[in-house]
Amino acid sequence: MPTLVRLSRAAASTLLGVAAALLVTLGVIRLWLADVLYDEDRFAATAVSLMENDTVRGEVRRVVVDQAIDQQPDLLAARPLLETVVDTALTSRPFERILEAAARDLHRAIFSSDRQSFVLNISDISTLAQAGLRAYDPELADRLPGGPNLGTIEVASRGAATRLMEVDRQLRALTWVVLAAAAACFVASGLVGGSFRAASTAFGIGLVGGALLTWLGIAIVAELLETRVPGSRVAREAARETWLAYSRELRSWMWLQATAGVVIASVASSLVANASAREQAAAVGRWFAARWEQRLGRVALSGLGVAAGILLFLSPASTGMLLARAAGIALAYLAGVELLRTLGLAREAARRDAPRAARREAAIPAVFAGGTLAVAGLAVAGLFWLNRDALRAPSSADLVRYDGCNGLEELCDRRLDQVLFPSTHNSMGAAESPGWFLAEHLHPIDRQLRDGIRALLIDVYYGYPTGRGVRTDPTLVIEKLEPYWGPQALEAASRLADTIGPIPPGAKPGLYLCHGYCELGATPFEGVMRDLRAFLRQNPGEVVILVLQDYVDPFDVEKAMTRTGLIDYVAVLEWGQPLPTLRELIETDRRLLVFSENVKDAPAPPWYHDAFTWMQDTPFLFRSAEEFSCEPFRGRPDSPLFLVNHWVSRFPPSTRDALPANSAEVLRSRLERCWQERGMMPNIISVNFSEIGDLIPVVEEFNRRGPRQ
Repeated sequence: MPTLVRLSRAAASTLLGVAAALLVTLGVIRLWLADVLYDEDRFAATAVSLMENDTVRGEVRRVVVDQAIDQQPDLLAARPLLETVVDTALTSRPFERILEAAARDLHRAIFSSDRQSFVLNISDISTLAQAGLRAYDPELADRLPGGPNLGTIEVASRGAATRLMEVDRQLRALTWVVLAAAAACFVASGLVGGSFRAASTAFGIGLVGGALLTWLGIAIVAELLETRVPGSRVAREAARETWLAYSRELRSWMWLQATAGVVIASVASSLVANASAREQAAAVGRWFAARWEQRLGRVALSGLGVAAGILLFLSPASTGMLLARAAGIALAYLAGVELLRTLGLAREAARRDAPRAARREAAIPAVFAGGTLAVAGLAVAGLFWLNRDALRAPSSADLVRYDGCNGLEELCDRRLDQVLFPSTHNSMGAAESPGWFLAEHLHPIDRQLRDGIRALLIDVYYGYPTGRGVRTDPTLVIEKLEPYWGPQALEAASRLADTIGPIPPGAKPGLYLCHGYCELGATPFEGVMRDLRAFLRQNPGEVVILVLQDYVDPFDVEKAMTRTGLIDYVAVLEWGQPLPTLRELIETDRRLLVFSENVKDAPAPPWYHDAFTWMQDTPFLFRSAEEFSCEPFRGRPDSPLFLVNHWVSRFPPSTRDALPANSAEVLRSRLERCWQERGMMPNIISVNFSEIGDLIPVVEEFNRRGPRQ
């Protein structure tokens, strides 16, 4: 009879320890539900992050393009172009805001309405798609349909699962009741069994079991979505990827739980068991054999076998992965116990009648093992704390926002011709860039952008790379620089260029940013375009103007901008229409305006605007700041944008000349005078050595003042 009582207490203690662990698992799942699914902000932010998944984005792209073609069948021939444009729009910053708003509406429909079907409405995608398509084919962009029927995606319909979530969401306090019950079960396990070490072992094994069951549930839902969702194979895969994205945090926390369970069980077991891992494995085999000899045990084990067989049949990949994880965790547990025993941490059972010194000696390993358990727990907690950002669901605060347009809220609703852009002349010529002689700036373009420059005047040439530098395309007439530099400077530059050596046989030209002689400084065009793309992506509230003094084919520029991804940001202006506001450019994520000084009427992409159709400017050959004038130079009287060339043209370029030119007094005086004489607000003021003087604060002062009424 006493033996029966001890066995019953041991069994009850084990069951209570496992129950405590399963209740912890349930509490973690409810915390995850509250964080990822029930919280509107997290739900919306996770939806936005889904667009980074190629499968999900591909399915959304297919739905949008199919709906467009259904409404306008003659667009079928342009499907590849439509898919490219829509895919670009789906990864843009403005679409993040569209999708976030749509996801919030969907969340409210699920949890705050009685709708029977749930729809994700991203109909505003048509606006972004039209803006992107206009850069390739304006006529085709006008034919792209819009309205509420383009970009409507049916997600699900109300069923038992959604009703259960609605009820569960109302019982938020239940999570803390569950966790309190888990604590009570653990305490009861230790009291009933008379050993908190044994209770800890059962609790640790239960944590591992809870993690395994949760992984299995997540995997089964994923496989059901992949096989049961109506539609194409891609639609089913997209549904699966969506579920995996939303459950990512839960899977991560289950890894934490399983790791903690192994550590707790390993250390606790080493304190109460003197058997080796081999002996423990043999004991497990004997336990199963003993249960098999009992009728009830045989029924229970057979039932588990049937359930495992069904799971393997219905979900072989998920069940196989689960079994592999279970085997790995069991191996880690047994090896951990053996490691602790080998290190002498196992506690020898101390008899009551043993001498006090012997009992004290036997207690030393137990104290050491308890310390090891604490250190291991802290190590696990620290590891996951350091990686906590990877374990939590995205937040709406993680979405990229912008405050104001080009730094000021008051600029958002102004047209381009009502905003002043600080600019650099020959932006690529920087003293910090390797190989640049006669630099006209201290810092390269990426630093200029960070410092506040928003318009870049750059020269694009074909160059031939050699082992000692870059040779300029020999078909260009370099003598065009003589009025700018003078004959003696031109002769000296020519001698210096000859030191590079001839163009290697078979060398192919590339695009370089140079100033007349690539031998005196050449920056690969695509590298700068990548820097510009990175800046635009990281600063979604900024609009940038690019003015190219180009001696290359416009379509070669287009290819380079396509390779670097900058093509996604180019805007197309329409002559005769009001210029767009900064807000319109930002909301459509078309925040780069490209102008060419030399394209004129040559064939070019629609976004490759002729500079002096759209701009009028001032002269630029001034030998001192006192010579600055505002007389008309290039452009047409009806050109809507006004470029003020504001640098001293002397050889070699000098910071001494820039110091007075870039002073606040001279800048203000020139801007005011040009505004008054030309009758239009300056829109670009371009300087040398923008790092010197007061360019940025003076431009901000003018922009705050705004256009005259």
